[in-house]
Amino acid sequence: MEISIFHLILAFTGGLGLGFWFFGGLLWTVRRVSRIRHPVLFLFLSFAIRMCVLLVGAIWLAGRHWQLLLAALLGFVMVRLVMLHVWSCPKSDIPSE
Repeated sequence: MEISIFHLILAFTGGLGLGFWFFGGLLWTVRRVSRIRHPVLFLFLSFAIRMCVLLVGAIWLAGRHWQLLLAALLGFVMVRLVMLHVWSCPKSDIPSE
């Protein structure tokens, strides 16, 4: 089966969604970890849930086509880059050594 541009765009969009799920969940976890009674367990469970959803979503999006997996990965990495740019602290806030 030949991969159509529609399927590539769909996989890319799915990768964007998975990226927002993963990194949004990471941001949510980091903001709440200081208020949790068992932070190590909370961090581990958050990571496990985010990773399971990511892996199942990537396998479902890609099917048996590496091209679709690559398109999904590109969407995932683009979300990471955007979130790093938007939520990173400015250089002036980082203490110098």
